[in-house]
Amino acid sequence: VFDLYKVHQDALMLPVLIQSDRYTRQSDSIPALSVSASRDDSGRIHVTMANLDPNAARTVPIEFRGAKVKGVRGQVLTAAAMNARNTFEQADAVKPAAFTGAKLTPEGVEVTLPAKSVVALEVE
Repeated sequence: VFDLYKVHQDALMLPVLIQSDRYTRQSDSIPALSVSASRDDSGRIHVTMANLDPNAARTVPIEFRGAKVKGVRGQVLTAAAMNARNTFEQADAVKPAAFTGAKLTPEGVEVTLPAKSVVALEVE
């Protein structure tokens, strides 16, 4: 997970406004989505999102005010089971994979986050 967030170190934090449904379990309720965004020294925008809902994918439109989006690529970290983990016997049970759930829109990017996932995007 830390590898997907390290792009934000030493980068310019970008303000994020997000409207998120809530994930509720019993009497506890939290925002279903968490987002961080930054711009690196070369001008690339990085957006890292977490879908905290273990049961449902979320589709999120992202608008980049003042920036023209030319391309997007990303990585996703998720697994079939909520309690999946890497062990000595299964060292690659949970590992980042190429993310194909982002598409360009006239306003920016639309992203479909799988359930229980972290997605890191690089926007040019």
